[in-house]
Amino acid sequence: MNRILTIAIAIMLSVLTSMAQPENGKYYHIVKVQSGKALTNGEIAANDQKITVANEDKTKWGQVWQLKEVSANVFCFVNPTNGAAIDIAQGTLLQWTYSPSGNSAVNQRF
Repeated sequence: MNRILTIAIAIMLSVLTSMAQPENGKYYHIVKVQSGKALTNGEIAANDQKITVANEDKTKWGQVWQLKEVSANVFCFVNPTNGAAIDIAQGTLLQWTYSPSGNSAVNQRF
């Protein structure tokens, strides 16, 4: 019985892991489930715009993020409307021109 349970758990974990894999080119709303708040640039396209949270609204372009793979299993979130990536500077989330390579790209990757 323990062997069957172990196999069943391994299969379930395998399925869950495969479902959780990021997909290059896919669009996401990054939402905290408990609060319903989504990451947003507030529909402001400028560099240095702080990334904040707001009530999820699927009609707001500032809450849409596209996952871009910059190298094997390394990704950036890019807003498809303005082409800016989620970046971090001095501990603050902000958006900056998407740069798949170069110095600024380091803070855009996960």
